[in-house]
Amino acid sequence: MQNWNELKRKQELESEERVRTVLDLHREWNSESNYRSRVLAGQLVRKHPSATMLDLEKLTAPEDAVHVWIVIGFFLRLGYLAKHHKLHNDMAIELFGELFVWWWVVSFERQLLPVDWDARDQITDLHEWLRSLTTEAQRAPWVRRALNDLSVVPLGSPPAPTVQAPLA
Repeated sequence: MQNWNELKRKQELESEERVRTVLDLHREWNSESNYRSRVLAGQLVRKHPSATMLDLEKLTAPEDAVHVWIVIGFFLRLGYLAKHHKLHNDMAIELFGELFVWWWVVSFERQLLPVDWDARDQITDLHEWLRSLTTEAQRAPWVRRALNDLSVVPLGSPPAPTVQAPLA
């Protein structure tokens, strides 16, 4: 009986730690500096919709491209934690699912996947993790909203190309 109680307590502590991890990530995502980077990165990837990540680094100044890498780095950490079962999955999906789908549709799928980097593989693993824990019906409005955002062109940019709905 004592072993069972100890096991149960250990599971509760691990669950609490997973919740804290997701809350810490959420706090980071919504920090002022991360918000600034997300906005600038979003403008950059929509300004150059046909550019790969390698192209973006050539087309833009390092102080601009770094914002895209801040976003990628966040999702790499999220993916690592998901892979190692360090997240409260339901909470992570609720807080980051739509956000990740937006970045997948608007950028990663077209700009990161063509590049032969470990980051590409890790972001793809995160995409597969999300797909395994959500339904098509759950993802459909997220994809629709991301596709709508593709038509919102940042100031000083050429019009965004028309994009077919991907199977996110």
